Amino acid sequence: MTRDGVCGPLLVGHLTVLTGTLIGVILYFMQVRDLLEIAIKRAGSEAKLGKLAGYTQNAIWQAKERGTITAEMAVAIDRATDGAVTKEMLRPDLFNSEAAAS
Repeated sequence: MTRDGVCGPLLVGHLTVLTGTLIGVILYFMQVRDLLEIAIKRAGSEAKLGKLAGYTQNAIWQAKERGTITAEMAVAIDRATDGAVTKEMLRPDLFNSEAAAS
């Protein structure tokens, strides 16, 4: 980490993710399951998150159990949590905040 708090590239499987803050480093170590748990806690339950995002409770539970999420569900959870759990966090392979910023 440099003195200005910027980290270099981190290798995630075959995907290189550039992180710019300590939050980015923390998110690097978080799994989809962890992020879904945050979204569920914010909504109050799996059923409430599902309702806010337009999915069933069972669909939320299955995504959490699999540890994977579709791009569509990532966008819906981003909206349902008012950006507390973003689509970039859930699917960094598809939504790259670095590319969107430039």
